[in-house]
Amino acid sequence: SHVGVARDVKAVTGTDTIYPSFEIPANLPASNFQIQIENADLCRRYCGMYISGIQIKESPAWLRNRLLTIGLKPINNIVDCTNYVMHELGQPTHAFDADKIAGKTIIVRQANASEVLYTLDGTERKLQGHELLITDNEKPMALAGVSGGLHSGVSSETTNIFLESACFDPVVVRKTAKAHTISTDSSFRFERGTDPLLPLQALHRLANLIIETAGGNMHQAIDQHPHPFVPLQIDYDMDKARKLIGKNLENKTILDVLIKLDFNIIKQEADIVTLQIPSYRQEVTRPADITEEVLRIYGLNNIEFPEQMKIAMQTDPYEHIFAKQNKIANMLCSQGFSEMMNNSLVAAEWSLADVKPIHLQNPLSNELNTLRNHLLHGALQSISSNRNRKQPDLRLFEFGKIYAHGANGFDFTAVASQSSDRM
Repeated sequence: SHVGVARDVKAVTGTDTIYPSFEIPANLPASNFQIQIENADLCRRYCGMYISGIQIKESPAWLRNRLLTIGLKPINNIVDCTNYVMHELGQPTHAFDADKIAGKTIIVRQANASEVLYTLDGTERKLQGHELLITDNEKPMALAGVSGGLHSGVSSETTNIFLESACFDPVVVRKTAKAHTISTDSSFRFERGTDPLLPLQALHRLANLIIETAGGNMHQAIDQHPHPFVPLQIDYDMDKARKLIGKNLENKTILDVLIKLDFNIIKQEADIVTLQIPSYRQEVTRPADITEEVLRIYGLNNIEFPEQMKIAMQTDPYEHIFAKQNKIANMLCSQGFSEMMNNSLVAAEWSLADVKPIHLQNPLSNELNTLRNHLLHGALQSISSNRNRKQPDLRLFEFGKIYAHGANGFDFTAVASQSSDRM
């Protein structure tokens, strides 16, 4: 997320981070929606909010432009706001058409093997029973953390929405995405673990953006949190860290990096420090992970090679060959040539007759059963492929290895092709 990048920039530069601001109006009306979590191990937290009286329309220019700069296609103001918050904070969210939620009840449960869900892409998904679902009193509405449902999503006629911001188990999201061959920005983030303290904050941020871009009336947020988050604490031996890093960093240097990365120091005794891991760093689970964080910010380039390693390093025997290749390549590219990189495997019939070829014991196919002993065949294939696709004017070159019994080495070829009316 952009906030995640900002945290690293703060750690490297020491500058302050300005987080997105939003307001939570006082005395909001209560919502008559309910949330039921049937499997708290797979859904650690689920926050929701009802917003009435919204207007679906094109997003304002500033929002469309910001999404376009990161490669996202604007859709409408509601969907655009959910995408914006996900990339800003790292928390996936989803908007349901509130009028399509039967019984005004959100149920988080595992799927039954007989159920069917049409996802937003219009594909029928036959559920296998291990998936985590978002349902109402009558039907499945979404694959939790992966994709929304087609029949409960926001449309141009939507006037009331229910917002979802949750923390799902990474394993169940990964299994669901893999089983149904779905990869979304949402599943990408949930599979790697999201911040269990972030859903409510992200929900309020999203609600403020929606009120700004779509109007409407905000209601009180609903926050179901069956298992309150308990921060992880790790005893970190800085002396062992120094040995792993390969440089004698002072305790102060190590601790300064960790403090800048929001690791909280609980206590310290000599070289042993007890650290509380930030809630958003779900991948930090052991001392080696903490050392990786220290190295990442301190800089791997600042770790000098030991003298023994410098002595052991040898000059590449082919360095002079690569230097010549680069010189020739630069000269050819300046003359309009493009470099090829063809497959080293060819059919045996294309080998030179006077050179004994090297055959593969278990070839992928008859067309790829021999190591090439010249480069010309690959070059001619490249010309043929391009000419068949109406690209006759070619200037190509290739450096590559060739293979033969008892004598392998480097080879070079350069070819050109022109259309017949220009020859």
